[in-house]
Amino acid sequence: MDRNLFSDKEYLSLEALDIRTFATEDSRGFLAKLSDGAIIDEVQRVPELLSYLQGYIDDYPRSDH
Repeated sequence: MDRNLFSDKEYLSLEALDIRTFATEDSRGFLAKLSDGAIIDEVQRVPELLSYLQGYIDDYPRSDH
């Protein structure tokens, strides 16, 4: 992945155990900290995060994307 493509967004890799644990144990809290958007790499490590992400997008739609 080219991190420079969205260089204004935070980059997080779920390969890192501490970040993966946070995303797994508190998915809502994890996503709430990313309200300005982020690049989440290795999302397949926490597949249930995608269900929370869909709910978050539905609850907080943005017109600028």
